[in-house]
Amino acid sequence: MNTINVSAKLATKFLKALPAPTAIGAAMKKAQKAEKAIVGHTDADVLKKLAAAITAADTLVGACREAAKLAAKQFNPAAKPAENVKAIMSLYTEAGAFHDATGKDNANVKSVFSDALWLLAANSVPVTIVKSGKEVHTTSGKAVDMPKHDLRAAASQVRAAVSDKSRAKGGGRKPGGKVASPTRPTAASKVVDQSASVPVVADAEAVFLENLAAYMTDVAMLARIKTTLTEAGWRISKAPTKK
Repeated sequence: MNTINVSAKLATKFLKALPAPTAIGAAMKKAQKAEKAIVGHTDADVLKKLAAAITAADTLVGACREAAKLAAKQFNPAAKPAENVKAIMSLYTEAGAFHDATGKDNANVKSVFSDALWLLAANSVPVTIVKSGKEVHTTSGKAVDMPKHDLRAAASQVRAAVSDKSRAKGGGRKPGGKVASPTRPTAASKVVDQSASVPVVADAEAVFLENLAAYMTDVAMLARIKTTLTEAGWRISKAPTKK
């Protein structure tokens, strides 16, 4: 924070000293604006919304959504979606914003907040949601206002689209080595292949069922599955290993 404050002040002094607009002056104005894009401290209103999400399960999604919209003001316009989400999540995790009464992170609140941030960070990425058997084509920025399961399905599509784009530019996982665990689509959605010239829609239910065994061996994914089932009144446990 000290570095940002000092740099901003220096930029202001230099700009005032310039006799007329110049290329240097324009560059310094841009740099000064960029430094203020990410606020280096937590926002009180965001903390209040997250606290409300933790204490009132019936308004959890709405509170997380509003918290994400407020936190999105702290995004750096020059950063990539993944970088902005990581920065905001780190900021509020370190501040203990997701802690419940036991002092542990509320995984559900943290996950929904992260999904909403992804939708806002990507903003204009096309997503497809299925409602009453019909496909609804919209953008990630608008999907943030959808119900929980649609919101999370849209966030999964956004992460997949960003990941595919990164690999197309030479980043991401290279051929060979350990294969990453698949991303879980929801039964109420369809996955859109953003890398194709013409969108190819795959049956999300089939994809989910085909990869279910793999999901159950992934610690993070298993936790999300258990959370979803618990909310619906179900409980699962692994059968004893046969000798």
